[in-house]
Amino acid sequence: MAEGQMTFDKLPVVWTGLSKEQIEKFDVLDADQIELSIKGRIIDQFFYEFEQWDPNKHQKVLQVGISYAGIKWIASQMAARGDPITCWDASFTDTPETYRCVVKARRYATGEDRMGAFEQPRFYTDKEGKQKPNPFAFTLVLSKAQRNAIRQFIPEPVIQEGYREWKLKQKGSPPLTVNAPKSSV
Repeated sequence: MAEGQMTFDKLPVVWTGLSKEQIEKFDVLDADQIELSIKGRIIDQFFYEFEQWDPNKHQKVLQVGISYAGIKWIASQMAARGDPITCWDASFTDTPETYRCVVKARRYATGEDRMGAFEQPRFYTDKEGKQKPNPFAFTLVLSKAQRNAIRQFIPEPVIQEGYREWKLKQKGSPPLTVNAPKSSV
């Protein structure tokens, strides 16, 4: 097995190469998580998984992506180890069709600042094909911009370790703790 590669349930795990459709699918799933958390639900789906055929490997692979809740969870683990990430500024613009948000985030251990952005449609199409205002659109644009800003600070190995821990928890193991980077400050 190549370095950095892992398998679960006998399928190789794929971390890169998401198509536009897969990214959009993950984004819809994140929107569902955000809406459920607004309603008070506890979200423990830290990663998304689905099988797909890899024509280069001539086999099925497990496509994995980190969820909105997973990013928040890993950021919380990093903060508990002395490496907090804080979103400290947000700016908004809106058009008749969308809200746009840019968020500034800071990783205090390194002093780095980064930005995350997102554009969220103000309307959704219901089952009858009618456009309706999305009552969560403003919250979604802010939450997704924060997600995108925080995600930039989380190293890939930390996400992969988080995935291993999450998979073990799914099999009834003890509570999750990720070996997030320790603060050098």
